Amino acid sequence: MIEVCGREVRISNPSKVFFPERGLTKLDLAGYHVECEQAIVRHLRERPTVMKRWVDGVQGKPFFQKRVPDSAPEWIETATVTFPSGRHARELVPNDAAHLLWGSTSA
Repeated sequence: MIEVCGREVRISNPSKVFFPERGLTKLDLAGYHVECEQAIVRHLRERPTVMKRWVDGVQGKPFFQKRVPDSAPEWIETATVTFPSGRHARELVPNDAAHLLWGSTSA
């Protein structure tokens, strides 16, 4: 768990290596997001965001996760997006570092 912005964010597998060439882990990525919060959030604030998941680190094949799962913490801010097909998705709205960490390191 990391406390940031008054929230406790669970980092799944914090020692998992995400960037093998440099030996950087999910916990390192979380620290980077906290350090860069202002620059990142400036561009994402109030915008529904699709999460790109790297299950096997950056050398593995990623996938895009549109929907915030029902198991997400109650404090997660979301917006419902309607697609041309008429389908809906509840997407993450990353308005602070806690949301950045949850979206990038909780899965």
